[in-house]
Amino acid sequence: MPLQIPHPLRKGLHIRLPRPSLPPQLNHQSIPHHRMVTFPPMIKPTTPTPTLPTNFTTSAPSTTTTTRTSPIPFTPDPFDDPFLVGDYPTFSETSAGTDLYRLHVYSPRHNCHITYTRPNGNCIISKSTGNVGIKGAAKGSFDAAFQLASHVLGKIAEMAEVPRNVELLLRNYGPGRDAFFKALMGREGQFLRGSIRRVTDSTRIKFGGTRSKALRRL
Repeated sequence: MPLQIPHPLRKGLHIRLPRPSLPPQLNHQSIPHHRMVTFPPMIKPTTPTPTLPTNFTTSAPSTTTTTRTSPIPFTPDPFDDPFLVGDYPTFSETSAGTDLYRLHVYSPRHNCHITYTRPNGNCIISKSTGNVGIKGAAKGSFDAAFQLASHVLGKIAEMAEVPRNVELLLRNYGPGRDAFFKALMGREGQFLRGSIRRVTDSTRIKFGGTRSKALRRL
């Protein structure tokens, strides 16, 4: 009698088990995210339609041209046109060194000298701190140089004709240099600021040569 093999053993003892049921998962699109930002819908800008004036006629072309007015006033740049003549210095005014009046400011540590000369070199005004009533060691102070600068600028203002082209020459680095600039940028030098075309530093630089004189010490 043949051996009866059960049905599960015919396939190598493999038994199919039911698939376990998992809990339902949420859709990833429904999960809120902290970086999600909603933007408003984009609206295409509309260009306004130009309106024609009431007296506009298309029958005959107009020969007059209209100029668009700007709320900002137009100021010409002197560097755009080298031949522009006005309050700005032109190339011919700044390049011709013989036409410049010269204002020399010599400011050592213990005094201050201001000289005003013509274009040919003739002296017009030459003053120092002693000429304004300051004596002794006070000549090297800032106040003394300021009084001298105010005095010289006042003398230049009293002249019949204020020069249009002036060259300012500075020498040394004493208190008189800063004092003169204070007077020039103040009320005393208001009339002369627009006439200065060139500023030159003529401080002497020691390079080689013989031994210099001993430095004065007080």
